[in-house]
This record gives sequence, structure tokens and C-alpha cells, in this order.
Amino acid sequence: MKPKLLLASIVTLLATVSVNAQWLTQVSNVTGSAINSISCINDSTCFCVGNSTVGRKTTNGTTWGVLGGMAFTDKYCVKMKSKDTILIGQSNCTFLRSVNAGVNWSSAIFGGNTNFSLYDIAYTTGMNVVSVGGTSTNPSAGGHITTNSTDEGLTWPSFNNVSGAPTLFGIERLKEPIATPHLIACAGSETIYRSPDNGVTWNAKPGPLGAPGISLYDVNFPKDSVGYVVGGSSTTVNANTGGVVYRTKDWGATWTSVGSPSLLPNTLYGVHFISADTGYVVGNGGKIQVTLDSGKTWTTQISPVTTDLNKIIFTSKKIGYIVGNNGVILKTITGGFLTPVAANAGPGKYVCAGGCTTLGGAPTASGGMPPFTYMWSPSGLTTSGITVCTSVATCYTVTVTDVNGSTATDSVCVGIFALTPTSFSGLAPSYCSNAAAVTLTGTPPGGTFFGNAVAGNTFDPTAAGSGNYSIIYSIVDGNGCANADTQSVVVLAAPTPVPICMVTVDSTTSSSVIILWNKPVTTAIDSFKIYKQVASQWSLLAPALSYSATPKVVDATFLPLHGPNEEGQNYAMTIVDTCGIESDFALSGANTTIHLD
Repeated sequence: MKPKLLLASIVTLLATVSVNAQWLTQVSNVTGSAINSISCINDSTCFCVGNSTVGRKTTNGTTWGVLGGMAFTDKYCVKMKSKDTILIGQSNCTFLRSVNAGVNWSSAIFGGNTNFSLYDIAYTTGMNVVSVGGTSTNPSAGGHITTNSTDEGLTWPSFNNVSGAPTLFGIERLKEPIATPHLIACAGSETIYRSPDNGVTWNAKPGPLGAPGISLYDVNFPKDSVGYVVGGSSTTVNANTGGVVYRTKDWGATWTSVGSPSLLPNTLYGVHFISADTGYVVGNGGKIQVTLDSGKTWTTQISPVTTDLNKIIFTSKKIGYIVGNNGVILKTITGGFLTPVAANAGPGKYVCAGGCTTLGGAPTASGGMPPFTYMWSPSGLTTSGITVCTSVATCYTVTVTDVNGSTATDSVCVGIFALTPTSFSGLAPSYCSNAAAVTLTGTPPGGTFFGNAVAGNTFDPTAAGSGNYSIIYSIVDGNGCANADTQSVVVLAAPTPVPICMVTVDSTTSSSVIILWNKPVTTAIDSFKIYKQVASQWSLLAPALSYSATPKVVDATFLPLHGPNEEGQNYAMTIVDTCGIESDFALSGANTTIHLD
């Protein structure tokens, strides 16, 4: 771009990312080549160009796509008239032109003199465009070119070569209240040029020093009457004589040096003011400096790189871009300033005892420089928002730490709504499977009963069937807190038949039958019943035998010649549980004596 880029075959400094960066590095996918110029039409649409085939475009302000059709000529300037119309100035005094947002580019358009490079472009009025340049080998007296187009850069029929003059590096158009578009150009030998006629003629205005070893590399007018030019040493870019800023308040008629001694001793290559007072300069060594008082004093902003920075542009008061060597593209969304990191734990909360709530503001962290880390106490959680569950009123503190190590804290307390004591009555621990429905009474009234075979405030054991059940009485208070009383109930199963163990003929009399069984250990059996089959009919042999009695029944009801030795006898047994339910007779099975003919 400038002669300093060509010295020693372009010495590229190592780019290092600083964790304290106020400007963030964007991915350009350019390695080892300089990005010399950038132009934007809004916060998110920009083009930048550089050495050889380097060309990049963004339409979202974050990702940069590669431009095709860039040929192999170094590119030193780019200017957007609209999102579609873009001009690029090259090292051999040719232009590339696109009218479809960089999708396609024209072949090289000759600008006037292949001995000169084109360093800046200005759209003036209507279809008029002016470009300036010069030689890269002798910026103080190597000559320069001004070239004009009246068809938006399609052709450049009018150009003017000036031998022995300083190289022109930057151009800016002044607008109203001057009727005819005036142009200001900055050059080597600390020289400033003015054109009162849209670039047709130029008048040199030496700077306060007029030093041959000082070049002015960029110019910017935040308002028509107020403008700035910046530059520095063109040979020893970090010498103590480097880094100069001049200011005009009369449309470029007179210029005053500002900023010394607060400016760093580094040559400046780019300048942009967002107002007459607030502006930025960039240059050698990755330095970024800002003034808030029209250039009288300067402070250094934190840069993530140490490579030379070539151009800076702001699309709004907070959003700016910088391009530089080794493919550097930087962006800020805060004007390069860091606001103190702030923490927001969110508003206080109340929960029902044992309930849960989410803590954290929207957002929990602000200001500072992201990314942020979080630490909540006493929970120990490290996310921006946390969910806590508690039965005790507790205060929580979040500590936010930004990437620079700056911290901020905020606290929030969680109060507790006490639960309403809740109970109910009317439910026994167990019921027979044929029991009638029971009425339940909740305290306090107004709640709801839940459970199997529950209807309203009644529980029906018969409908429930045998099994273990939980009956719940729940009530919601005025704070929306729910409390419940839960009780367990058992519906007893129908009795299970007990098998007869033995049916045998009494050996002492041979006229009676003894029926024996094993009595299970249980509290659910009330009694046992023995049935006998007579003439294909089953009838109760004897009164029910209580559970506490000996499990034995003797059948002596036989007619002569029809005793147990003469024919087999069939018996069956059922049980009766404490609910009065008799087991299924069909499930007990029949037991038969045997006899020998």
C-alpha cells in the first residue's frame, strides 16, 4: 500500500491474540499478506482488499468470504458507492470494477500510468469518481497521478501525472456548504493538496513541517469544515519522529499539528473520526489510539495484534473495522471502549417450601469483555442462570468474571411460602373387598381427593378391588402452594382355598372317615367348611369349624352296607375369611376315599 509495505520484502510481524482485546480478531483466512484497505456501506456490509489476490467481503459483519476474479496484482484501495457498485485500485494504475456486489469483476481498467499505484478513491457527484496515487519507491518526490472518471469508473479518460511531486496516499471529498465539490488529498513530504473543481486541478498546501521523511497516509473529514490527516516517518516507522496528526477547521485551508506528546512514536496509516471531537488512528505495531478532544490528547486502546494496521473505518458510533498486515481484520461493537463488567442475579423470588425457581438476570453479565465465567454461591454452579430448590429462605450471590479478569457480583434472595397443614380422616387401614364406600373428610376444607376408586370425597373398596392403594388429599393455598396428606389402604383379597391334606377311613371302626388338613398361619381366616357329595349333590357335612379348632373332621354318617369300606366317599373344603367371604367351592377340589371290592 505505502512504501513501508515494500521495504525488506514486506516484513510481517507475528500476530498475537490478547486476552485483553477491546477489538476482536475476525477470521480472514489470509496468511502472510497485507490487507490494505476496507470500505463499508453499513454495519454489516464491507469489502477489503490487499496484496495479490487478497479480496474479502462480509454481509453479516462477522464472516468474510473470498472474492473471486482478483487476478494477481496488488490492491491498495477499495471504495463502495453502493452494495453493488465497487471500485478497486491496483499497483499498476488499473482498476477492477463490480456492479453486482462483487460477484463478477471487470478486466483491468487502465487509469493512466503503469508506473504509479492507485492508493485511494473518492466518489464525488453523480457519476464522477477521482482516484489518486503515485510511486512506491520515492514517496517524497517520485511523482503522483490524479485520474478522473465520469461514468462511475468504467473509463478513466482524464488523468494528470506530476513528476517530482510527493506520492498521493489519501483523498476525501468535502460536501456542503461548498457548492463545487472540493477534494482534499494527503501525500508524502508532509504535503496536503486541495482541489476546488472536482479533482481537475490541485493546489499543494505543505504541512507545518513539510518534512521530506514524513508521509501523510490518510485523511478523514467528520464534518465539512473539520478534518484530520495522519502519517509519520516513511523510512523508520517507529522512530521518535513518527506519528503525526494535523487538524483543519476551515475546509483544509490551514492545518495545525495536534496530539503531541500523547501520541505514540509509531507511524500512523489510518484515521477515522465519528464526530468532530472523537476519532481513532491506527498504524505501526498494531497500535490503536483514540481521542475525545479533537486530537489534543490520545489514549491507547488494547489491540489483539502487533502487526501493522493499515486502515480503520467506523460504520456507526460503536461499530468499527480495522485491516492490517498478515491478513488482520479487527472489529469492535463498543467503540473500542470497555464498560465495567456488571452482574445481574435477577429479581428476588418466593417459592413454596421445597419448590424450585430459576435465578439469573437477562443477561446475567453485561459490560466488560466476553466471554464471561460465572460462580454462584452457595450452590457452586457455574452457569449464567441456575435453578435452585429450597425449603429455607436463602440468598445467592453470582460473581461474573470477564475475559480480562474483571469481576462483579450481585445477590438475590429466595423467600419461602409456608405450606398449609393438610390432613384427612375417614379412611381405615384395610377393607374387605365387599365393603361399602366410605366418606372422607379433608382439613382444611376445599381440597381435592385423588386415588383409585375415589369419587369426590368417597372411597369404594369394592370398586377398587384387592390391592394396596394411596389416597391423597391435596389443597392449594392463596400463594399457589400445594400441600397434601397421603394415607395407605389395603383392600383384602378374596380368600384362597386350603387343600385337604388327607381323607381316610378310620381303621378302628371302619365306619367313619377322617378328613385332615394343614392350617395356614394367618389372621385372615375365620373358619373352615367341609362338604360331602351325596347322590351327586354337595352339602355341608358339619357346622363351620373355627380357625382356632383342630383341623380335623370325622364323618360317621353311613348306612349299613354302605360304609366307607364298601364305596368311595368324596369331600371338599372351603374357607371363610374374617370379612365373611367364602372361598370359591370350585377351586377347592374334591378328595375321594378308596375301597377294595
